[in-house]
Order: sequence, then C-alpha cells, then structure tokens
Amino acid sequence: MIAPVGYIPLVDLFNKAYEYENEVYNYILGQYWDLDMFFFEMPADIAQKWVMEFCSNSLHLYNGSSEPIRISDQIFNNYLSWGMKKEVQDDYIFEYTVEYSIEKFGLPDELFAQYQVCEPVLDDDISALIDRIEVLVLEGTYLNEDGLDKILLEDEAMQTLIKKYCKKRGFARSYLFLDHRSCTVSLNLFNHLSKFDEATRLKHLAPDAFYKADILRKFVGYSLCIPEKLYLKNWENFWKGKGNKELQKSQNRYHNEFERGFGSTIAREREVENKFRSFISENGVQNITREEFYMKFGMGLSVRGKIRVWTAVAKDFPDLSKPGRKS
Repeated sequence: MIAPVGYIPLVDLFNKAYEYENEVYNYILGQYWDLDMFFFEMPADIAQKWVMEFCSNSLHLYNGSSEPIRISDQIFNNYLSWGMKKEVQDDYIFEYTVEYSIEKFGLPDELFAQYQVCEPVLDDDISALIDRIEVLVLEGTYLNEDGLDKILLEDEAMQTLIKKYCKKRGFARSYLFLDHRSCTVSLNLFNHLSKFDEATRLKHLAPDAFYKADILRKFVGYSLCIPEKLYLKNWENFWKGKGNKELQKSQNRYHNEFERGFGSTIAREREVENKFRSFISENGVQNITREEFYMKFGMGLSVRGKIRVWTAVAKDFPDLSKPGRKS
C-alpha cells in the first residue's frame, strides 16, 4: 500500500476501478447467459483483470526504501478458483462435477480475508434461472437467434438473479501470489496449498507456480505500484466504453467461431439429441432433470444449442417440461 514519489500503489487502482462498475456491469449483462459462469469469474475478477491489463508493461515492486523494481505482470497470472469443472469424455458424453476447492483445502478465515474469496453461487439461484429459461422456451422467446440480448436486458426475473451476483464483492479467481487487501506480494495461500499431497498439488497448482514462488519469495511484502504519469495520461481513456468494447470483441469471437464450425455444430446437436432420446427411452423421463441434461449431454454446446436439443426432445417426451416437475 506504499509507493515512492512519482508512483501510485496498485491497490489504489483496484479501488478506483469500482468507479467504473457500470462498465463491468454492462459487460456481464451482455456476456453471461447463465449463473454457472459466475463460478469462474465474478465482477471483481473482471475489474481486476482489466486493471492488470492497464498495468501490464508498467508494474513495479517497492519495499519502502530502495528503488522500485520493474516486474512482469505474467508472474502473477496464477489463481485459485473455488469453482472448478472436471469433465470426463466418453463418446461425447460428459460427466460434470463442481469441486469447491476452498472447502476442500480448508482455508482459514485469515486467508479468506487476505485473498478476498467470495461466497459461491447458490444452487437454488441456478435452479431458479433454469426454471425461468424453461418458461421462456415454452413461450418460444428464447429460441429466437437474435433474441438473447433482448431477454437479458428486458426479462425482469433473469435480471434480478444476474444483478444479485453482479453486486457481489470478492473473487472467484484469487491471485495466488497477491494479498488482495494491500496488493503486496504474499505466498501465504501458496504455502497453505503446498502442504497437501503431491497429487492434489499437481491437480490444483499449475507447474509454473512452484517456479514463480521461488522467484517471488525474496519479494514477500513488497508493494506493487505503477508510474503516476501512466495513470494521469491513460486511465480515463482506458475505461471509456471498456465494457462495451470487451463485449464486442467477445461477440465477434463467438460469431467467427460459430461461422467456422457451423456444420460441426449442427452435427453435434443432432448427435446429442439422438443420445438424449436413447437415454430417455432406456431410463425414462423421470430419471433425468434439466440440470443433469445440461451437465451430462450439453458440454461443448452453446446455450442456444442446449435449448434447441432439450426443446426438440421435449416435443416427443412432453413430461420433460411438465409444470411442477422436479428439476
């Protein structure tokens, strides 16, 4: 939280980023179609990622006495995610589980505070959002290829759920080597995770984390900062329309990928639809819920793809969308 004359502490920039909450908020409303996405990135994660982008070539370490030391932002690009996907592929069918790393690793309260870990998305909220999607499907609204943005912007029920998590503080992807309260170098979280057996460490810590930890160990407690002139010259321009620009880039990537893979996308949907029909024929409608369908059969499909498959099958098995059916 300290910086020499002519520099600004990084923690100040993170605090100033909250002045641009609308940029993050608008990006989230346009980008996210499902609360599942908040397992992997909360608003604070997005704001912090953009701040680090602003500082990417100008980060310095300072210990309160010696000259600031230039350091690459890449050394901090290791995270602990409390929601983690594990996918097991078997003839294009995916089993899906969510592991709560924070619970598994038994983080003490001090590390929760130091790394500002947020509370997980509630299962009830995910179910409520899926319930709302089904209503929109039955109304025919959600199948409109051009209607997704309009739904997110106008549907009150979906807005309420998404806004709830837009306003949450804390990180789903905490930086492994950064004390989030002060933006100083810290190895406390890394040291805690390093106590576990080798198989667990290798599963949850990237191989380069150990190498980076050795480098950073001599700089524990150093404060991160950037030159003040960079902030004064570029900060406001950087944030002008940032959310809309990032959303446009994301949408462009989506459309390009969709156009390149259109044929394979349709074939994939047909394949999933056939497998889903076979499953129901063998096991019955009552033995699979919407969530289980999304997790078991839907991996690799877009949200529209999942909805198209579910709706197509539900025409022949109407009990899938029977009102009041347990999801």
